[in-house]
Amino acid sequence: MVLLTSKHLVDSDFNSATVQLIHADWAKCIGRDVSDYEGMFQDHLVNLRAVLGSEPAPRPRGLFNRLFGSSNVDGNSTDVSVYRFAICFASGKYLTGHGARQATQQQLNLIHAEHLKLIRALLDVPDRVMTNTPLPGAKGTLGEVAGAALLSYFHHTDFGPQGRRLRAEAAHLVPKLLRRFAYLDSNLIVSILGDHPSLVDEAGSLIQDIFRDPGHDPERGPYGWIGQNMTGFYALREDPFQKYGPKIMAHVLADAAVWPRENLSNLARVFAFDPLDLTIGTAEEEAQKALDGIAREEARIAEGFDGPDNSISPQQAEQFSRERLKAAKARLKQIETGFDSVRAEHFTAAAKHLAKANGARKTVEIIARALPVDLAAPLKEALAKADAIKMQPVAFPMPKASDNRFKDIGLKFMVIDELMYVQKRLLPLFDIRQFAEEWTKREISIEDDGYDVIPEAMTYFKNLAIPGELLSHVEVLTQKSGLDGGGGGVIEQMVPFWDPGGGDGPVPVTNKAAVDLDLLPNLTCIVGLEHEVNEPKPRKLLQELEKRGINTIPESLAIWGKD
Repeated sequence: MVLLTSKHLVDSDFNSATVQLIHADWAKCIGRDVSDYEGMFQDHLVNLRAVLGSEPAPRPRGLFNRLFGSSNVDGNSTDVSVYRFAICFASGKYLTGHGARQATQQQLNLIHAEHLKLIRALLDVPDRVMTNTPLPGAKGTLGEVAGAALLSYFHHTDFGPQGRRLRAEAAHLVPKLLRRFAYLDSNLIVSILGDHPSLVDEAGSLIQDIFRDPGHDPERGPYGWIGQNMTGFYALREDPFQKYGPKIMAHVLADAAVWPRENLSNLARVFAFDPLDLTIGTAEEEAQKALDGIAREEARIAEGFDGPDNSISPQQAEQFSRERLKAAKARLKQIETGFDSVRAEHFTAAAKHLAKANGARKTVEIIARALPVDLAAPLKEALAKADAIKMQPVAFPMPKASDNRFKDIGLKFMVIDELMYVQKRLLPLFDIRQFAEEWTKREISIEDDGYDVIPEAMTYFKNLAIPGELLSHVEVLTQKSGLDGGGGGVIEQMVPFWDPGGGDGPVPVTNKAAVDLDLLPNLTCIVGLEHEVNEPKPRKLLQELEKRGINTIPESLAIWGKD
């Protein structure tokens, strides 16, 4: 049975570099044999019991109490040992074996009932400082140990049914944790709350209690992260806080009429103004914010990104930090050279976002209705601009279904390929990125959606009207499979990351296309009908082609001159 040990657990300093060294030692303890993970989780349970005093502190059975006995670390050696172990355990960076996440999930499932019972017990005991040498920015408290224990349900589960069940059951403890230890500021803990089966009620009640509290500091806690995921520019539409944001905010503000003005203002800032980047001060204030941002990112880059609570790789974290640093420097330059344009740009960006992100828009509308008139004015201005954007003409208006004359979409897509992207007669040339930028019925993300068919792009091509005079120019059609190194044309507009090497194929052509041949009076040849996507062979179509004297040629022969 594996036991987690590291001499660095007793270092006088405890920082991100120390945690990295501890994780490296633990990775050696565990190795790549996932069957050894049982001992790791037993150590974790022993550690939590020691926090509660329900059993003696860990003795020389593989933990590190024997090391603390002669060390010079601060405070009570038991508190320090269990604190450091808990913080380091709340990570997946020391799990290097193949199938590690699945193996840790199985072990967590085995101890799940006792694990939740111990966390519940931690939520009922008085908070206390356990070490004077916590990680930078931390307090070194029992509350942080409780939070770290819950993080096992983030770091040690996968996204399958069992992982979702474990997180959903753990999510019941998150509201109490955040009420009990209001200083905790972990985005990862809040992400577990997103799996709560009653998210609307639980998140709504939590946010309502926190922001109605006259003593609440709006800068404290993970609520800014929730706000970004509800209404911010980079919120994923499938994120539960984005998806259920309007219902959560309606719950929060059900009694907004009795809220003090300051509390409403604080809530609006965290869940609307800050995520939409509408918290704009004077030129001097904005310049100082930019300088603070520059200093903050420079400090982060100098410190490094190997903390145990990172959900992304250190390389990604550094890349994002450098991008924020570049943006802060550009903003400072803009403020210094043309501050009058800053406000207009902020409101335009917010309006463009709200014109597309329907969930975010509804949440902002609920907040705006609850605010006093003067506080709501900037939000209503952004919403009005969003309405105006929706009314603007676009390059690619969605055609009506009645405009389509073809029975077979596979054949029609080949015709569009020929007329739009080869002959360039059918205009305008459809561009999915411009279309996504203009589309306002939902937010289309090329990066997220581009690996599958984007439904709106397919509908555009399916319904697109093709004048008869253009159809007479079609002599050769090609069903592209990627043999020449790419698909191009229609298929890559519908599926921007279309990958024939990864198994992606063209749109099938069926027997329905036999009727469509009447629309193509000068067609002489079709290339590529031999592709597997056309199985079973469209025999009726092939017979009609032969009858009309229209040749069929294998794609390889057309490209390379041989079959």
